[in-house]
Amino acid sequence: NTNSLVNIYILYINLSNDNIVKLENMQTNKIKIICKDISKYINLNDLYEINNYSYEIYFKLYVADIFKFKKCLFLDCDTIILDDIKKLYDTNINNYQLGAVKEYNRFYGRQKYYFNCGVLLINVERFRDDNIKNKCLELLKNNKFLLPEQDALNIALDNTLKLDNKFNYQIHATCLNKFKKIKKKYKLTEPFIIHFTGDTKPDKNLCTSYNKLFYKYAVDTVYYQELCENFFFNLDNVLDNMPVAEIYLNKIENNKYGGFTIIRITYNSIK
Repeated sequence: NTNSLVNIYILYINLSNDNIVKLENMQTNKIKIICKDISKYINLNDLYEINNYSYEIYFKLYVADIFKFKKCLFLDCDTIILDDIKKLYDTNINNYQLGAVKEYNRFYGRQKYYFNCGVLLINVERFRDDNIKNKCLELLKNNKFLLPEQDALNIALDNTLKLDNKFNYQIHATCLNKFKKIKKKYKLTEPFIIHFTGDTKPDKNLCTSYNKLFYKYAVDTVYYQELCENFFFNLDNVLDNMPVAEIYLNKIENNKYGGFTIIRITYNSIK
């Protein structure tokens, strides 16, 4: 969603040649896609995997080593952009280490502003000058955090620009009964960037109405058929991920396109 020229770097340490070709072939005249192997920058012995978080979560810590740009916009792969990304990228962060949105559903007594790091507008020069990567690695070495890179960044950074909540619309909150309170508290407007946080990944969860926006874009990619097959052939896992107390699946049937249609689902939300 932009009329500007954009370079998208997909960072990886283990990606098949087939997927690299598929991803880079999705570029357009205005959108250039570059798959970048960053394994030479990362020592996995400095890091740890925990719960459902893999080593990829740490890539954002290394942007100042990888790139020489003045700033960059780092997006987790579970986001979709609904407006012109240039509006966010043009935000002035000259006097800040980065810009980020507050975490909707988390409280840390040691910080007044605990941010979610799924969408980060990073001042790369400040990241490098302030030695942010090494500060985070030292914290990770001496602590086992619940959200490793996010917790480390929140502790290491001391100069964050508070971005409007629409730039990181965290979907896990919409699945909870208390979302109306969260929406009022954080003055949530219509989303600019949707972030499928937590267990709300649209290929693994039915709980959010924003799934249709994900599939609106996914249908134009080479991965659409694979996403649909994974979703419906792993439906038990999908239902297990839903944040509900009870769920009743009434009917699933084949449709004329060879896929599936869920006719009706009713459930009781958890509090």
